[in-house]
Amino acid sequence: MIPIRRLATLAATMVCGVIFTSCSNLTRISAVERFQLLRGACLAGDERSVEILLSRGADPDGWKDWETDSIGGRYGDEFSSPMALAASRGHVAIIELLLKSGANIDQKEGEGDTPLSVAIWSGQKESVSVLIERGADPTVPLVLRSLERSTNAEIKGIVEEAIKKKPNQALQTTSVTRSGFGKVLVSDRQMRGV
Repeated sequence: MIPIRRLATLAATMVCGVIFTSCSNLTRISAVERFQLLRGACLAGDERSVEILLSRGADPDGWKDWETDSIGGRYGDEFSSPMALAASRGHVAIIELLLKSGANIDQKEGEGDTPLSVAIWSGQKESVSVLIERGADPTVPLVLRSLERSTNAEIKGIVEEAIKKKPNQALQTTSVTRSGFGKVLVSDRQMRGV
């Protein structure tokens, strides 16, 4: 059985191509519909649909379209930014499109995940590389936690190199202790083993 959210995403993605090839006026769709179409296009790697939605006013971060539907109500309890979705699938061209449209490269969602932390735990080396090159902060707590849990040596190397380039900056990371999660300050020198 396919979860209803997955079906909605698949349907939105399939509809994107049909709507955008035959319709130049997307002003009649609600903010929620625009958000769902953008999510579907980012997940599917549909660059053309992402371009069209962004050119027609879709919020590159997704917040504005997610928070309010056509009658002013809240839509859903979960939020995943379009960039985090693209990063989770390795769609670097879409990451670039979203950044050119003003998306926040370090947008936090949920418990503090950023597109970079999502790319790390998804094992998407290309996404990690592009996000680091474009200025994503590798010292965000959930980025560091994702890095600790990653088994991909190449991804670890990319992120650790980016951390080394941030001299004399104290990093705040979350470490697992017996009693749960506690905050630990780690200096840049400690992170580099100096």
